[in-house]
Amino acid sequence: MLGPSVTHSALLLGRGLLEPIASGCLQRAAAPLVSALVCTSQRGGIWRFGSSALHSSAAAAAEGGAKEGEQPAAGEQASGEQAAAQEAPQLSAEECAAALAEAQTALEEEKKRAEDLKDKLLRTLADMENLRERTSRLTAETKQFAVQGLVKNLLDVADNLERAAGSIPDSDVAEGSECDRDRALQLLRSLRDGVLMTDTVLMKVLAKEGVSRFDPLGDKFDPNLHNALFEVPDATKEPGTIAVVHKRGYMLNERVVRAAERSGLQPRAAAAAHWGGRARALRVQAVSGQQRPQVQQQGLEAYRTAEQQNGALRIGPDHQQQAAAAPAAAQPGQDASRQQRLQLHYRTPWSQPLLHHSLAGGEWRGVPMQRVVSGGGWWTAANLHWDGSTVASSSSSDSSGGSNGTAPLLEFVITDGQDAWDKAPDGGNYCIATPGNWRLRDGQLAPVAMPPVCLVSDLDDTMIGDDAGTAAFRQWWHEEGVPAGGRLVYNTGRALDLFEQLLQDKGQVLPEPDMLISAIGTRIYTKRGGRWQEDEGYTAQLGRGWQLEGVREACYKALATVGKDAMHFRPPNEMSEHKVTCGVRLNVLDKVLATIRSDLQQAGIRHRLVVSGSGDWRFMDLVPAEAGKLQALEYARRTMEFEPHQTVACGDSGNDIDMLEGGHLSIIVGNAHKELLEWAATQRAAHAGEVYVAQGQRAWGILEGLQRYGFKA
Repeated sequence: MLGPSVTHSALLLGRGLLEPIASGCLQRAAAPLVSALVCTSQRGGIWRFGSSALHSSAAAAAEGGAKEGEQPAAGEQASGEQAAAQEAPQLSAEECAAALAEAQTALEEEKKRAEDLKDKLLRTLADMENLRERTSRLTAETKQFAVQGLVKNLLDVADNLERAAGSIPDSDVAEGSECDRDRALQLLRSLRDGVLMTDTVLMKVLAKEGVSRFDPLGDKFDPNLHNALFEVPDATKEPGTIAVVHKRGYMLNERVVRAAERSGLQPRAAAAAHWGGRARALRVQAVSGQQRPQVQQQGLEAYRTAEQQNGALRIGPDHQQQAAAAPAAAQPGQDASRQQRLQLHYRTPWSQPLLHHSLAGGEWRGVPMQRVVSGGGWWTAANLHWDGSTVASSSSSDSSGGSNGTAPLLEFVITDGQDAWDKAPDGGNYCIATPGNWRLRDGQLAPVAMPPVCLVSDLDDTMIGDDAGTAAFRQWWHEEGVPAGGRLVYNTGRALDLFEQLLQDKGQVLPEPDMLISAIGTRIYTKRGGRWQEDEGYTAQLGRGWQLEGVREACYKALATVGKDAMHFRPPNEMSEHKVTCGVRLNVLDKVLATIRSDLQQAGIRHRLVVSGSGDWRFMDLVPAEAGKLQALEYARRTMEFEPHQTVACGDSGNDIDMLEGGHLSIIVGNAHKELLEWAATQRAAHAGEVYVAQGQRAWGILEGLQRYGFKA
């Protein structure tokens, strides 16, 4: 049976086809009557067949001049009928009946022909619907089994892995079993051969799909092909040479699928300055102390278990400890409450480093260090809070300036959770004497002079728009901003999918944020487990007093007032249950705003209305009263534990005014819109926070403003 959509289409199409068919039927059916020009009617009048219709001569005479209710004279009527009779030959009643029968037969034939065409039309529509369903089904099956060929080829790889595992009998690896050296070497060679054979088969399978593997060892670093992990000093080779390849790269039809992960070389001068011409391994394997070798051979969980069983597991108690100089008692832009927190940033390629430490002479504990998302995969951080109690005494020597046997505030080493340890260059433990922000990089522990900053920036035409400026910001942020305790937040009108596409397009120059505020402050995301996940606590507070349908109804009413040529709803991916966006022409904007505000006020719907854009069209966003760029910024600032004077907002257009007018610091980039510059000139004095208008455009202006506020050297 045909569906409603098909029936509707058939009616529309059938109407278009049947109208000309019916017209042709009438013409062909009337053709036999054309020859019957005149026949006598029962009323005595003479009927004529003209160019467009049959009409009565008597009626024609009446149309020619007789008024309603008047009868033509008898002589006039007779002379008219005689003239009409002379104009055309007359037919008998039998001839007229024959002509009519012939016309009726022709009409029936045309009706039958029209029914045949209608039947063919409906059958064609049914066939098209069946074709559409078959195509849809085939497309779904194609997607489902598109990798069937690849999977079939990979089965050989699975078979080889099974053979490699089976090359070593279970009896030889069972608990308590013994195996002589020759037997062990034979099994090891067999296993190795199986693995190599499997690798060969796998690369052949991938090559059929256009995948190739490349090893850049010894090549010059290319950011398009290689992902730098860290630098190692080597005075014998050119700077920028790839020294170690941790993961080889892969390409699909000349497009990089995964960049090669490598370690590079520092410039010779830097290597000589840091290490005196000698290379130092980042992963320290040597271990001192009696308990450490036992712990070193265990994994992370076993390490934690051993730590708990052994109580205060002291690291290297007999070795001299290294302590860096203390930072200033009060850093610029840092309040007293933050002075009681000790923050350590550690630059490492390790995925999950563990800070094994003793705080204020207390027990030794293991704390996992957290990856800083905006750190480019390099920086991890640990936050330790100190209540200000007296540091316990210790017999260990100390070069931090402590006296009378006072232990350092923090004594620590770092492990990758397996078998690698990072200790002080002299073989002892790292030591920190005072709270504040500290940085450990390439074995060098030092206090951070610059204050931490929570940077909240708009994206389009603020952070991005000039790739060179964005890249310069990224380099400074990775080298200085993150280790100083800085955290990066993007506050944008883009939805999450559009932001992820931007990251993919600009990933070489744009740093990832630690937090994302999207859709005009109606959504907040943080990255957990490699994915951006919504902050449900923030979203839950947006529903108070907000009615989506009521807001949309007010917008529909305004649209009906000005017309669809002056106002329209934006695509669904730009809206959500807490955001309605419309495009409005500038010449009707005031009227639309007044209409919507009046309707929402009468309905008691709490809302925030944001207008942005330039030119003849404006974007109009309606969001809950608790939403908005400023509200989301305040939520982010509190969540990440920053004070207003440690928070800097950056923007370029009118829809950033909401974010810039808070009690924090603000930067307006040099390419800002006229409306924002006018606001800065006339209203910024009334706000609690300071507003700086930069000369530099986009990201260059951000760097300029950070330097102006003392967050950048």
